[in-house]
Amino acid sequence: MQICYLTRIFPPRIGGPGTLTYLMGKDLIKKGYSVTVVTQGKGDTPNYEVKDGIKVHRTFCFENEFTFYNLSISTMLFFRKVLSQIKCNDIFQAMDISIGGFTGWLAKYFTNKSFFLHYGGDLVFEFISLKNRGNWDPRKGVEKALEQKNFTVKILRAIQDDYMKKYDMIIPDSKYGERLLLEKMDVPEDKVKLIVNGVDTDKFKPGDKQKIKKKLGLNGKVILTATRLVPWKGIDVLIKSMPKVLQKVPDVNLIIAGEGTMYDKLRILIESMNLGHKVKLVGRLSEETKLLYMKACDVYALPSFFDTTPNTLLEIMASGKPTVLSDIDGLREVVTDKTSIKIPVGNINILAKNLIEVLTDEERMEKMGLAARKHIMQNYSMRKMMNEYIKLYESWAR
Repeated sequence: MQICYLTRIFPPRIGGPGTLTYLMGKDLIKKGYSVTVVTQGKGDTPNYEVKDGIKVHRTFCFENEFTFYNLSISTMLFFRKVLSQIKCNDIFQAMDISIGGFTGWLAKYFTNKSFFLHYGGDLVFEFISLKNRGNWDPRKGVEKALEQKNFTVKILRAIQDDYMKKYDMIIPDSKYGERLLLEKMDVPEDKVKLIVNGVDTDKFKPGDKQKIKKKLGLNGKVILTATRLVPWKGIDVLIKSMPKVLQKVPDVNLIIAGEGTMYDKLRILIESMNLGHKVKLVGRLSEETKLLYMKACDVYALPSFFDTTPNTLLEIMASGKPTVLSDIDGLREVVTDKTSIKIPVGNINILAKNLIEVLTDEERMEKMGLAARKHIMQNYSMRKMMNEYIKLYESWAR
């Protein structure tokens, strides 16, 4: 069987859809399947390469990719490449709701091949949050985004509703996503297949924290967050909590890994608060370097306003780390009270208070980390996820 994934980002660019695609692709190759990826290139990434057996086709993408003109050109080039793969593949799966989802939706009009959509984000919510349309506040969440009455939302909602009709199967990665599809978008139950993400627990596991800190040039305590730098991830809230954390834990450092539209705004915020010596924006990391930071950190923070099942959350828990994160549906279902501390969305003071409590209690930190790894190994295995996907692919191959 030949499977083609459509994803806006793919390694070396980091991000949830790309990481998941790479993980799944490598596993399918080992099992004898043919895997192709259509993605966007950035910088010096090659137009075509074979990466761990995966055939990767990259299309041109502007550095400033979110202007209307640039987005239109990039989407057209992506769409042409997807069409060129129609005859070569049996199953197509869009891994993101934006470029991948949009081009898959268009391509479906030209073929009767099976097309699936991985639902790990929402088109309406992501667009108005990125563009800040109508002074939209991402803290309001997806449900409120879908209820907006302005012209842009109506158009995007119409497109997304047609996604749900045109795609053969919608695959949410969380119970929260499944509930949104069934209750807020009226997707028929027989078109929705919940498959939670899995993680490679042999790769992501505890390491020698102090030794790796020394290797990375880190001193003292380390808070890590590794995510897409977009408005709904709440990284500005995390930065604003740092002065209070530093009052009680003066040797702490915050490491922010990732790229996205908020990068420059976050950099300016750090400078304006005179936190440059304690808060580091390290940008896009290689998989190897990200793995080292996960092993080196003391606690992971994720104060998101909206999320489903972030791969990095599974990875950091598999690495045996405690987490402090927002008490929202998409995150709440992944963690337990033994593994994590849940905080109200956007609350700087409570975020700071709980980071301090974890960082100053080594015994609690260790217990939470051990519980986190055990929880992931029991509930989010790579084998379970891939068995579900293979069963689905085999039933739809045409």
